Order: sequence, then C-alpha cells, then structure tokens
Amino acid sequence: MLRTAIFSLVLLTIISILLLLHFYVYKRTGALLGLPKSPALFIALALLTISFPLAMILSRTMDGPLTRGFYTVAACWLGLVFLAFTASALIHLIQLLMGLAHHTLDHRTLGWSAIILSLLAFIYGMVHAATIRTTEITIGLKNLKEPKVTMVLLTDIHVGAVYGPKYLQKIVDRTNALKPDLVAIAGDLFDGSAKPDYRLVKPLEGLQAPAFFVTGNHEIYEGVDITTALVAKAGVRVLRNETAECCGLQLLGVDSPRGNSKSNPALLELAAKPDRDREKPSVLLYHIPLGTADAKSTGIDLQLSGHTHNGQIFPFSLFMPLVYRFYSGYGRDGDFQVYVSHGVGNWGPPLRIGSRSEIIKIDLVPAEK
Repeated sequence: MLRTAIFSLVLLTIISILLLLHFYVYKRTGALLGLPKSPALFIALALLTISFPLAMILSRTMDGPLTRGFYTVAACWLGLVFLAFTASALIHLIQLLMGLAHHTLDHRTLGWSAIILSLLAFIYGMVHAATIRTTEITIGLKNLKEPKVTMVLLTDIHVGAVYGPKYLQKIVDRTNALKPDLVAIAGDLFDGSAKPDYRLVKPLEGLQAPAFFVTGNHEIYEGVDITTALVAKAGVRVLRNETAECCGLQLLGVDSPRGNSKSNPALLELAAKPDRDREKPSVLLYHIPLGTADAKSTGIDLQLSGHTHNGQIFPFSLFMPLVYRFYSGYGRDGDFQVYVSHGVGNWGPPLRIGSRSEIIKIDLVPAEK
C-alpha cells in the first residue's frame, strides 16, 4: 500500500510538472503568434503531456518493437518540449527586459525565434548525443609496479528502448580498438525502458579484456539479482561489495546505494577487510560519485564513477556542483583521485547539450615520487 501511494504521488508530481511545461509553451507560442484557441490542440497537448509517463509504465509491463518505438518518440518529445520551454522562457525574459527599456519587439518574430531556436537545439542535441567521443587521461598511482596499465571506463550506457544491442556492440568495438588491459563498467548498464533481457547485453561477450561490473541505481530499479545475472552470463565479472585483482591493481566494487547518503557502510566494511592488499594500488568502482570522504579515509587511491551525466541537458549542468563535490572529469583531494564520466548513453531524451557521450581511456602509470 505504501509503495503504491508513493508511486502514485511521484507519478502525479511528474505529470503536473510536465503539464506546466506544456501549458507554458502553448500559452507563450499562442500569444506571440496570435493563434486561436483550439479544443483539439488542447486535447493533443494533454495527450502529449502524459506520453512519456505512459511510455515508462508500458515499457515496464510490455516489450516489443511498438513499445520501444513509442518510448523513443515520447522521450524525444520530452526533450523537445523542455527545449521549447527553455527557449520560450529566454525569449520571454528578453521581451520583459526590452519592455523595461521602453523598446518593443514584434511578437511574431519572437514566437518564430523561439520555435527555430528550439528545433536547432534539438537537432544539435540529438547529433551531439549520438557522437561517442573517447576521452583520454593519464593518472599516476603510487605502488603501481607495471609501467602502464590501460583501463577503459564505461558508465551509464542505458541499454533499452532508445539504445539497443547495436549501440552496445558499437561501444564494445570502440573499446576493443583501444586495446585495454581491463574494462570497468561502473553502473547503469540497463535503462529500464525495456525489460531486462540477455539480448540487450549479449554484445558484452565480445569484450577482449577482463571486464568488471558494479551496479548503478537503474540496476536497483530493474532488480539487482536479475541484471547482475545477465551481466555475469555475458562473461563480465560482477563485483558486489567485493574485491578482485587484475594487472597489479586491487579493484573494489561496491553496490550503488539506495539513497544519496554521502557515507557508505558497505565501502567502509569492504575497505577494512583483512584480505585487502594495501601494497597494491586500489581502484574503487562506485556508480554514484559519493562516499569520496570514506574512500579517501580508507586509503583508496582512485575512485571511478558516473551517474551525473554532467546534467546531460543544459541548464541542469549548472546544478551539479550543488549536489556533488566531484561531478565531471578528473579531481583529486591530496593523494586521493577521482574520475567521473559523463556516461556513454543517456536517460530519457537522447539529447546532450553541455555534456558529452564518452568512453574513458585511462592510462595508469606509477606516480612520480
């Protein structure tokens, strides 16, 4: 009963926010272009408002090309209406400022400017999101005996309705081309927009280097036992609050938390285990870039995370520093180092503005003394 009530409240909140976004765009565009009120257009607006929540519900209960196609279209519409809201608000602000300066601008010009700006941003965001970049960085680790260890970090692939097995195969091919010594998949491999099925992750069988996986919040939503079993079947080692050794490194894999607590008892417990080899450099795989104070205090050398997408679509990137200390790229605190990937897939709208879809190639080398 409680879960149903919480779900209903969250769904009602989401629909209310979407309704406000749609209504604002509808009112502003209609006022600027002088469009007549239309009951048919208002009904269409209401249906579009619930399209993405409905697609999310259907994707969790049904599967197939029609469901996945509907989800993709609804996700694209969600992205477009958000961009239209942003453009309309920007034009509205310009109009108000010009009014204060006793200058008037042609309403139709403003209306068409908002529409054109929205469409251009949408096209750019789609192309930018579909372009996978390789970000390369060299990080020094103390006690590393090997002259160089090349690691590929993959996060937030979000395989589902929008990004299917073909997209994952493309990522696997790009990863193999980098010839890494090991691969780390730091959570949110699954999206939730399609039922978790082995066909989604089968391309992982083609990884040519030892691969390790830790859960993200989307694996929790889909069922940790179900998703980790599928990943393990593909030949990827799942680390659930446990350690592994590879290429002279000690890897610590910690489950994604069920909340946003800055402290993680599972990490503290794992780091304190007597079988931990402190003579080897330690690399923590942890989906959400939290727990960094715990990681530092327990002597972790490097934490690899994702989750943030760096906001994915501007202006959400502006809020990242308010939520996370480390939210994009490389950071350090004394000897402790962290890298947070923007992710190689996307959640919801397949758009990126102010962030990038990236595969991270990390060359680990001995730290300079």
